[in-house]
Amino acid sequence: MKKLLLLTAALAAVLWGCQRPNPQWMIDRAVSHVESTLSLDASQKTKLKDLVGTVRQVFAEHQKESTGDREQMLGLLTAPTLDQVRFKTLVENRFAQGEATRSQDLDTVIPKLAVFLDSLNPDQKKKLKGLLEQFKDRMAHWS
Repeated sequence: MKKLLLLTAALAAVLWGCQRPNPQWMIDRAVSHVESTLSLDASQKTKLKDLVGTVRQVFAEHQKESTGDREQMLGLLTAPTLDQVRFKTLVENRFAQGEATRSQDLDTVIPKLAVFLDSLNPDQKKKLKGLLEQFKDRMAHWS
């Protein structure tokens, strides 16, 4: 009986893990929610999708860039002794690279954001503000 319970619990955990939403699904769901809540027209939907596509591209580029750094950090962290100087240099370089990249990213994303926001009417902007406040309240426990 005990083995059956453990097996059932393990199977449930595996199935639950397989059904967890991936980030792509969560972004698509958020976009769909914004589209329906703000009652966007076709032009506005296109502008939102353009903005989201740009943000996805920026994040994908960051993921590719950070893979090597993560592998190096993992190697340093799992070594018999931590090479503190090398680790500090790696972290400092990553932060410096991040600052430069962040400015470029903003130059890419902000114009797309402006185009989308400028296409909204006052009622849609009010609804958007409500959505952002809901999001802020949901995320408050993370800070």
